[in-house]
This record gives sequence, structure tokens and C-alpha cells, in this order.
Amino acid sequence: MARIGTRPADSPEEALRKETLVLSASVITALAIVWVASYWILGLYLAAAIPFGYQVVSVVNLIVFARTKRYRFFRACALGLSLLLPFFLQLSLGGFVSSSGVVLWSFTAPLGALLFSGRREAARWFVAFLVVMALAGTLDPLLADKGAEIPHWVVVLFFVNNVLGVTGTSYFLLNYFVGERDRSAAVIAAERERSERLLLNVLPARIAERLKSGESVIADGSPQVGVLFADIAGFTPLTSSMTPDDIVLLLNEVFS
Repeated sequence: MARIGTRPADSPEEALRKETLVLSASVITALAIVWVASYWILGLYLAAAIPFGYQVVSVVNLIVFARTKRYRFFRACALGLSLLLPFFLQLSLGGFVSSSGVVLWSFTAPLGALLFSGRREAARWFVAFLVVMALAGTLDPLLADKGAEIPHWVVVLFFVNNVLGVTGTSYFLLNYFVGERDRSAAVIAAERERSERLLLNVLPARIAERLKSGESVIADGSPQVGVLFADIAGFTPLTSSMTPDDIVLLLNEVFS
């Protein structure tokens, strides 16, 4: 399921980001059924319709991503839903207290951007989150008298649910992301070690280290060694019938 949007050409990091975002969207979409059912039972049909709408749009977004592999569109849609839907749900319920602070779920947008995009884009999503929180705080006094009639124990229960949901989702996403990153790093380290072993089978360790440090041409000189080229008639066929030791003795006798 997590790999529905990956391509064979994706780097390990790109594939990891796609898989984690698909997993995140799938988990939150599944969890949304709790809000849909609860608000429907309480007779809060508008409030129930908002997370249900999130589920529908999120499922469509996953299907489109699986078919088109358009990661940027999928990411923008998923993060936008995570940012705005909790805000509108809170407005429909009458503010922070009546909604049990459901707008906290909007924090998953900048968190997701940090995991799935990068620090620069995450900064923009975090600013958007701050704007949403400021709007929610500004509008809260205007909604206080229009809050939904929800039993106190339900409000408390949803406060606990929202806090645990946001922190738990954040923890498990980070845990999955870090675990996969460590696994990829272990694979890369194993491949590097294998390459080094192969290199040491061919070259001396000192030369292998110099190659790894970036030297592309290696040429050493030794002033104590000389090379003599001699032109001796019949030398080549003669050497084919002699041992190396005999050849050295012969040359030593001729040139000493």
C-alpha cells in the first residue's frame, strides 16, 4: 500500500518520502471515521460531514496518485487537507472548547512538509499553520455562544483523543521515517564495504586508500631503481627456454 506512488527510478530518499506520506494519509483517513461516527451519533451532522468529506477527498487523492505518480500534486493536496479541515471542523463546533481543540490536527501539515518536502517548504506551511491558529483564536469569542451542545465528558474524551492522536501520529511517522532512513544507510554502508573488499582484492591497501581519497593518476618514482633496456640478438627465444633465475644470472654476467 505504501508503495503505490513510487517509481523504479526514484532514489531511496524519494521513495521513502512517498511511502511515508501515503502511510500518513491512509492512517489519518482511517482515524477520521471516529469523528464521523461520534458527531453523527450526537446529531452534529455538519460536523460529521467535514471529516467525511476529508475521507472522500483523501481516498480520491490516493487513487489519483497511484495512477499518475504526480507526487507534488498529491503532497500539496494532502497537506492542504490536513491544514484546513480541522480548522473548519472547529468553526462548525463553536471554538476551541466545544471542538476539544481539534484544530491541533492542523499541525500535521507543517510536520508533513518537513518530512516529505524539505525545510524551506515546511517553513511556509508552518507560517500557514500559525495564521490558521491566529484566525481560530480571533474567531473563538464570536463562536462561544454558538457552540454545539456536547456533553462535558464527550468534550474531555475528545480532548484526550485529539492530543493523543496528533502526538501519536507524529511519533509513529517520525519513527517510521527514521527507521527506513537507517535501513537505507545500512544498505549503503554494506555496499561500500563490499566495494572496498573487492578493491583490496585487486590492489594493495595503500593504493586503494589513495584511489578512495580522489587520486585518479598514481605514479611513484624510486631513485634507487634503474631500468635497463638491452638489444641482444636472439634474446627473446633464449628466454623462453630459461628459468627466471637463469635469465637474471645471464644478464648480470653480460652487463657486470
